[in-house]
Amino acid sequence: MFYALHAHLSVWSADDQTRLRLGTTAAIRALHGPLTDEMAYYGNWLRHGLTEAGRENRFHDLDETGQAKQTALISRAHQVAKNLPALRPDRAAGDERILDSICQFDALGGLVAIQDGGAADSKHFYTNFALFDASRTAPVLDRLVGDVKMRFALGLQDDGVLAEALQAELHMAASEGRGLGSWWLHGDAKLMRWIEEHLAPSGGDPAS
Repeated sequence: MFYALHAHLSVWSADDQTRLRLGTTAAIRALHGPLTDEMAYYGNWLRHGLTEAGRENRFHDLDETGQAKQTALISRAHQVAKNLPALRPDRAAGDERILDSICQFDALGGLVAIQDGGAADSKHFYTNFALFDASRTAPVLDRLVGDVKMRFALGLQDDGVLAEALQAELHMAASEGRGLGSWWLHGDAKLMRWIEEHLAPSGGDPAS
């Protein structure tokens, strides 16, 4: 159910990079909504669910030789979306844009979680998308900083807050990508300049 929910919400996140689909903002906020007090260490449902799934070894499958292999949340969500046409009504199962959309949804959700949590703390977000090539996620991050309507819909209007959230997310993605063997790196100079220009003086280097 956890993977299906992520897939269901994610495949509705973007329409050919031109607009957020109807309901996306509500979907992001539903999945990144606050936890009840007794479970409030993690800042939102997705971060809590990710940790609990890991603790229960939900991200380990057996390969054809019977050996355990590690999978990931986005991989599971992608498989659910491919298997259920209702989750991709305008896409064929093999359309690469489905995976792009899930990665982009994950990145946007992380930024919302950082802002709502009040800090770029790993208890609020995790870069699941870092397992995949940066080209899948980069378009929505590049678009976000200049799209006023999109930022308003996501509650990311403050330039300084968004710059700090982007810096933290890109830093974690690069670090986690190396650990996962994907070498995730967003090298768009325009976005890096925007972050540098809007960081508070103590914000530091977004690529560090």
